[in-house]
Amino acid sequence: MALGDAELKALMYPNPAGPKPSTTKAPIDFAHVVSELGRKSMTRALLYQEYVKANEGSEVYSYSNFCAQNLALDYAQLVGIAHQMGH
Repeated sequence: MALGDAELKALMYPNPAGPKPSTTKAPIDFAHVVSELGRKSMTRALLYQEYVKANEGSEVYSYSNFCAQNLALDYAQLVGIAHQMGH
């Protein structure tokens, strides 16, 4: 049995390259994160554990992406703060 090029290609590569299905990750509640980080002994690691547990069964951000998004939020908040020299 001889297979043509198209048939052989279909057998070797069943899913042609194309748009990948979009993945939606569980959203991060930044208001909660900001308020909790203000508490004594609260860390990003603890908040990440809460985030993962609250979104069990869903696709979640990795710890590094969780922290990176929080750092970006921290920077955005700092930009709006006026700072006087010497204080």
